[in-house]
Amino acid sequence: MRQADLFGDTPVRRPRRVMMHATDTGQPPYSMPHWRTDKGGHFECQRCGHVHGWQFNMTESEIWRGLPCPTCNKGANQ
Repeated sequence: MRQADLFGDTPVRRPRRVMMHATDTGQPPYSMPHWRTDKGGHFECQRCGHVHGWQFNMTESEIWRGLPCPTCNKGANQ
């Protein structure tokens, strides 16, 4: 006998985003006038090995959070 479904049809969840994490952090050799911070990081994906390079003008929490990997998340709705 099949068990009754208590919650009905559950919506399909979006797949998780794969994030690139900072392998190194630092300051740029120069600063642009419109930048809000002078912090940045060198980002690399742990899953596929994609290297994004240095990204500056980021807050401390943005660096810790990471960036979505364009290779692993290709085709996913971001």
